[in-house]
Amino acid sequence: MADVTLSGEESLSSVLLLHTAQRAIKQTQVTVQKIGKEIEEKLRTTAACTERKKARECMQLRLGILRGELERQRKVLGRETDLRQKERAQLQKKEEAFSTKHQSLGMERESLTEQQKECTAKRELFLKSNAQLTFRCRQLLSELSYIYPIDVVTTPANQSDYVICGVKLPNSEDFQAKDDGSVAVALGYTAHLVLMISCFLQIPLRYPVIHKGSRSSIKDTITDKLSEKERE
Repeated sequence: MADVTLSGEESLSSVLLLHTAQRAIKQTQVTVQKIGKEIEEKLRTTAACTERKKARECMQLRLGILRGELERQRKVLGRETDLRQKERAQLQKKEEAFSTKHQSLGMERESLTEQQKECTAKRELFLKSNAQLTFRCRQLLSELSYIYPIDVVTTPANQSDYVICGVKLPNSEDFQAKDDGSVAVALGYTAHLVLMISCFLQIPLRYPVIHKGSRSSIKDTITDKLSEKERE
Protein backbone atom coordinates (compact mmCIF):
# COMPACT_ATOMS: atom_id res chain seq x y z
CA MET A 1 0.00 0.00 0.00
CA ALA A 2 2.83 2.32 0.82
CA ASP A 3 4.39 1.72 -2.53
CA VAL A 4 1.14 2.41 -4.30
CA THR A 5 0.76 5.66 -2.43
CA LEU A 6 4.27 6.73 -3.19
CA SER A 7 3.77 5.95 -6.80
CA GLY A 8 0.60 7.95 -6.89
CA GLU A 9 2.26 10.94 -5.31
CA GLU A 10 5.08 10.77 -7.82
CA SER A 11 2.62 10.66 -10.67
CA LEU A 12 0.79 13.63 -9.28
CA SER A 13 4.02 15.46 -8.87
CA SER A 14 4.97 14.61 -12.40
CA VAL A 15 1.63 15.81 -13.65
CA LEU A 16 2.00 19.02 -11.73
CA LEU A 17 5.46 19.48 -13.12
CA LEU A 18 4.13 18.75 -16.58
CA HIS A 19 1.35 21.28 -16.14
CA THR A 20 3.83 23.76 -14.78
CA ALA A 21 6.11 23.12 -17.72
CA GLN A 22 3.17 23.51 -20.13
CA ARG A 23 2.16 26.79 -18.52
CA ALA A 24 5.75 27.98 -18.65
CA ILE A 25 5.92 26.99 -22.31
CA LYS A 26 2.68 28.80 -23.03
CA GLN A 27 3.85 31.86 -21.13
CA THR A 28 7.13 31.66 -23.00
CA GLN A 29 5.25 31.37 -26.31
CA VAL A 30 3.08 34.30 -25.36
CA THR A 31 6.16 36.27 -24.37
CA VAL A 32 7.88 35.26 -27.62
CA GLN A 33 4.84 36.31 -29.64
CA LYS A 34 4.64 39.56 -27.72
CA ILE A 35 8.33 40.22 -28.27
CA GLY A 36 7.93 39.27 -31.93
CA LYS A 37 5.07 41.72 -32.28
CA GLU A 38 7.09 44.37 -30.52
CA ILE A 39 10.01 43.66 -32.86
CA GLU A 40 7.69 43.85 -35.88
CA GLU A 41 6.21 47.06 -34.55
CA LYS A 42 9.68 48.47 -33.98
CA LEU A 43 10.72 47.37 -37.49
CA ARG A 44 7.65 49.02 -38.95
CA THR A 45 8.36 52.11 -36.91
CA THR A 46 12.00 52.07 -38.03
CA ALA A 47 10.93 51.69 -41.69
CA ALA A 48 8.48 54.55 -41.30
CA CYS A 49 11.21 56.65 -39.69
CA THR A 50 13.57 55.73 -42.53
CA GLU A 51 10.93 56.74 -45.09
CA ARG A 52 10.26 59.96 -43.26
CA LYS A 53 13.98 60.62 -43.03
CA LYS A 54 14.36 59.89 -46.73
CA ALA A 55 11.43 62.17 -47.54
CA ARG A 56 12.87 64.84 -45.27
CA GLU A 57 16.25 64.63 -46.99
CA CYS A 58 14.54 64.84 -50.38
CA MET A 59 12.57 67.87 -49.19
CA GLN A 60 15.75 69.50 -47.85
CA LEU A 61 17.51 68.82 -51.17
CA ARG A 62 14.59 70.22 -53.11
CA LEU A 63 14.42 73.18 -50.73
CA GLY A 64 18.12 73.85 -51.29
CA ILE A 65 17.61 73.74 -55.06
CA LEU A 66 14.62 76.07 -54.77
CA ARG A 67 16.59 78.45 -52.55
CA GLY A 68 19.42 78.49 -55.09
CA GLU A 69 16.95 79.18 -57.91
CA LEU A 70 15.31 81.87 -55.79
CA GLU A 71 18.68 83.52 -55.17
CA ARG A 72 19.49 83.36 -58.89
CA GLN A 73 16.11 84.86 -59.77
CA ARG A 74 16.67 87.61 -57.19
CA LYS A 75 20.00 88.48 -58.81
CA VAL A 76 18.43 88.48 -62.25
CA LEU A 77 15.59 90.64 -60.93
CA GLY A 78 18.12 92.98 -59.31
CA ARG A 79 20.03 93.38 -62.59
CA GLU A 80 16.80 93.95 -64.50
CA THR A 81 15.66 96.46 -61.86
CA ASP A 82 18.97 98.35 -62.17
CA LEU A 83 18.64 98.29 -65.96
CA ARG A 84 15.07 99.57 -65.75
CA GLN A 85 16.15 102.34 -63.40
CA LYS A 86 18.91 103.36 -65.81
CA GLU A 87 16.48 103.27 -68.73
CA ARG A 88 13.98 105.27 -66.70
CA ALA A 89 16.67 107.85 -65.89
CA GLN A 90 17.62 108.07 -69.57
CA LEU A 91 13.96 108.39 -70.55
CA GLN A 92 13.53 111.12 -67.96
CA LYS A 93 16.53 112.99 -69.36
CA LYS A 94 15.18 112.57 -72.89
CA GLU A 95 11.78 113.76 -71.70
CA GLU A 96 13.35 116.84 -70.12
CA ALA A 97 15.37 117.51 -73.29
CA PHE A 98 12.24 117.00 -75.40
CA SER A 99 10.28 119.34 -73.15
CA THR A 100 13.03 121.96 -73.43
CA LYS A 101 13.12 121.58 -77.21
CA HIS A 102 9.33 121.72 -77.32
CA GLN A 103 9.35 124.98 -75.39
CA SER A 104 12.15 126.30 -77.60
CA LEU A 105 10.18 125.24 -80.67
CA GLY A 106 7.11 127.02 -79.32
CA MET A 107 9.13 130.19 -78.82
CA GLU A 108 10.69 129.87 -82.26
CA ARG A 109 7.23 129.28 -83.72
CA GLU A 110 5.95 132.44 -82.06
CA SER A 111 9.02 134.30 -83.31
CA LEU A 112 8.48 132.86 -86.80
CA THR A 113 4.84 133.93 -86.68
CA GLU A 114 5.90 137.45 -85.75
CA GLN A 115 8.56 137.45 -88.47
CA GLN A 116 5.99 136.15 -90.93
CA LYS A 117 3.66 138.99 -90.00
CA GLU A 118 6.53 141.44 -90.37
CA CYS A 119 7.49 139.86 -93.68
CA THR A 120 3.88 140.10 -94.88
CA ALA A 121 3.72 143.72 -93.79
CA LYS A 122 7.07 144.45 -95.47
CA ARG A 123 5.94 142.64 -98.61
CA GLU A 124 2.77 144.67 -98.73
CA LEU A 125 4.84 147.81 -98.14
CA PHE A 126 7.27 146.69 -100.85
CA LEU A 127 4.45 146.04 -103.32
CA LYS A 128 2.94 149.37 -102.43
CA SER A 129 6.31 151.13 -102.74
CA ASN A 130 7.07 149.28 -105.97
CA ALA A 131 3.71 150.32 -107.38
CA GLN A 132 4.37 153.88 -106.31
CA LEU A 133 7.89 153.69 -107.78
CA THR A 134 6.54 152.32 -111.05
CA PHE A 135 3.93 155.04 -111.14
CA ARG A 136 6.57 157.64 -110.35
CA CYS A 137 8.88 156.25 -113.05
CA ARG A 138 6.08 156.50 -115.55
CA GLN A 139 5.49 160.06 -114.43
CA LEU A 140 9.17 160.89 -114.81
CA LEU A 141 9.37 159.19 -118.18
CA SER A 142 6.28 161.11 -119.22
CA GLU A 143 7.88 164.31 -117.99
CA LEU A 144 11.02 163.46 -119.96
CA SER A 145 8.91 163.49 -123.09
CA TYR A 146 8.09 167.13 -122.25
CA ILE A 147 11.72 167.98 -121.45
CA TYR A 148 13.11 166.25 -124.53
CA PRO A 149 10.23 166.06 -127.02
CA ILE A 150 10.96 163.82 -129.99
CA ASP A 151 9.07 164.39 -133.23
CA VAL A 152 9.19 162.85 -136.67
CA VAL A 153 9.14 165.25 -139.61
CA THR A 154 8.86 164.44 -143.29
CA THR A 155 11.32 166.06 -145.65
CA PRO A 156 10.42 167.23 -149.17
CA ALA A 157 12.09 164.05 -150.41
CA ASN A 158 9.55 161.99 -148.41
CA GLN A 159 12.18 160.97 -145.85
CA SER A 160 11.53 160.84 -142.13
CA ASP A 161 13.81 162.80 -139.81
CA TYR A 162 13.82 162.73 -136.03
CA VAL A 163 13.80 166.01 -134.17
CA ILE A 164 14.65 166.34 -130.45
CA CYS A 165 13.93 169.67 -128.82
CA GLY A 166 13.62 171.17 -132.29
CA VAL A 167 17.08 169.98 -133.34
CA LYS A 168 17.34 167.42 -136.08
CA LEU A 169 18.98 164.12 -135.18
CA PRO A 170 20.20 162.62 -138.46
CA ASN A 171 20.90 158.96 -139.03
CA SER A 172 24.45 157.81 -138.44
CA GLU A 173 25.00 157.55 -142.22
CA ASP A 174 24.17 161.23 -142.68
CA PHE A 175 26.32 162.72 -139.89
CA GLN A 176 29.02 164.03 -142.25
CA ALA A 177 26.46 165.83 -144.41
CA LYS A 178 25.01 167.73 -141.46
CA ASP A 179 26.15 170.63 -139.35
CA ASP A 180 28.49 169.38 -136.61
CA GLY A 181 27.12 171.84 -134.05
CA SER A 182 23.48 170.79 -134.47
CA VAL A 183 24.45 167.12 -134.51
CA ALA A 184 26.44 167.58 -131.29
CA VAL A 185 23.50 169.33 -129.62
CA ALA A 186 21.04 166.63 -130.76
CA LEU A 187 23.38 163.87 -129.61
CA GLY A 188 23.84 165.65 -126.28
CA TYR A 189 20.07 165.77 -125.78
CA THR A 190 19.74 162.14 -126.80
CA ALA A 191 22.60 161.00 -124.55
CA HIS A 192 21.11 162.81 -121.57
CA LEU A 193 17.65 161.37 -122.33
CA VAL A 194 19.03 157.82 -122.54
CA LEU A 195 21.02 158.33 -119.33
CA MET A 196 17.95 159.62 -117.47
CA ILE A 197 15.80 156.71 -118.71
CA SER A 198 18.52 154.27 -117.54
CA CYS A 199 18.57 155.91 -114.11
CA PHE A 200 14.78 155.96 -113.72
CA LEU A 201 14.34 152.35 -114.81
CA GLN A 202 17.53 151.23 -112.98
CA ILE A 203 18.76 149.44 -116.09
CA PRO A 204 22.53 149.60 -116.66
CA LEU A 205 23.67 150.64 -120.10
CA ARG A 206 25.80 148.33 -122.19
CA TYR A 207 27.96 151.32 -123.16
CA PRO A 208 28.21 153.96 -120.39
CA VAL A 209 27.14 157.50 -121.36
CA ILE A 210 29.30 160.41 -120.21
CA HIS A 211 27.01 163.45 -120.16
CA LYS A 212 28.72 166.75 -120.99
CA GLY A 213 25.99 168.54 -122.90
CA SER A 214 26.94 168.88 -126.55
CA ARG A 215 30.30 167.27 -125.71
CA SER A 216 28.66 164.07 -124.36
CA SER A 217 30.26 160.78 -125.32
CA ILE A 218 29.67 157.02 -125.15
CA LYS A 219 32.44 154.80 -123.84
CA ASP A 220 33.10 151.32 -125.22
CA THR A 221 34.37 149.16 -122.36
CA ILE A 222 33.72 145.85 -124.09
CA THR A 223 35.83 145.78 -127.24
CA ASP A 224 39.37 144.68 -126.42
CA LYS A 225 41.41 146.00 -129.33
CA LEU A 226 40.79 149.69 -128.75
CA SER A 227 43.02 152.39 -127.37
CA GLU A 228 41.86 154.59 -124.52
CA LYS A 229 41.10 157.49 -126.90
CA GLU A 230 39.22 155.24 -129.33
CA ARG A 231 36.90 153.94 -126.60
CA GLU A 232 34.94 157.25 -126.53
